[in-house]
Amino acid sequence: MRTTLNQRTPNRAGEDRRERIVAALDACIRKTGFAGSSLTDIAAEAGITPSHVRYYFESKEDILEYYLSSLSAEILAEIGAIPRDDPERWLEDFSRYFSSNPKVSSTGIGVLMEIFGVSVHHPKLAAIKRGHDVQIRNVFREFFVWAGVAEGLTVEDAAYTGWALDSGMKFNAAFQADFSLERAGQIFRREMRRLAGWPPKPE
Repeated sequence: MRTTLNQRTPNRAGEDRRERIVAALDACIRKTGFAGSSLTDIAAEAGITPSHVRYYFESKEDILEYYLSSLSAEILAEIGAIPRDDPERWLEDFSRYFSSNPKVSSTGIGVLMEIFGVSVHHPKLAAIKRGHDVQIRNVFREFFVWAGVAEGLTVEDAAYTGWALDSGMKFNAAFQADFSLERAGQIFRREMRRLAGWPPKPE
């Protein structure tokens, strides 16, 4: 049975408000960037008062920590839900997930790049990003254990290369008008097949 607003527990209601504030931060970053967004701007975007924002978060950086942690968990859960019945099919589904996922669209990647820039001088954000990166590399490591690697490669080297291809292709697509996420996905799949030692497959 669907839960109505009045039936929600206080904790659930609080989580809903946090998500609303995080969505407001995302919208503000897309409009004016993180540095150009104040708590007042975020509160206005969320339709609440700045003091209400401070009830849940002490600062913009605290909102950003919550945002990045939640986004990381969501992405990892969605990747984990991709069926693991065939390595070639998994690669196609994984690539499709990233090329069509609004979280990693051109504007979504722009938001992530802002967050990563702030993370350079923010230890808690940096730790969240490092933890996420480790888990994504583990996804690639598990893939190459399953799918095999080309002669002369180790699973570890293939995992690092696959991870670099994945992140590099997406971030470049955010800045190059003639390089779409779809094209990035094609190159990513082709090179992943090469790393796994599989024969080429026409796109």
